Amino acid sequence: MILVDNDIDILAEIAELIASDTRTVATFTNPTRALLYAKSNRVDTLVSDFDMPDMDGVQFALAFLDINPSARIIIMSGRLLDTSTLLSDWRFLSKPFSLEQFERCMI
Repeated sequence: MILVDNDIDILAEIAELIASDTRTVATFTNPTRALLYAKSNRVDTLVSDFDMPDMDGVQFALAFLDINPSARIIIMSGRLLDTSTLLSDWRFLSKPFSLEQFERCMI
């Protein structure tokens, strides 16, 4: 799993929340670095913030899907977001979220 958020404090908080004995989380503050990681590692899930400086979460997720078209995509945001920009099989989480809300997105 890749987790991307440009805010290092939020990134650490979410990583701690969602990591488990059976789930490895690679964290990145930069989407370009996350894409490089995805090119050389098998990644089944992408969890990405929507608001990032270099590219938004949708642009990033589309680039990620070029590398791994079968991955699960979860976009998160701390603000109200028009989710019509997300593809139909993507999930959305409003920050802050609970582990229970995250687990529902993983189903």
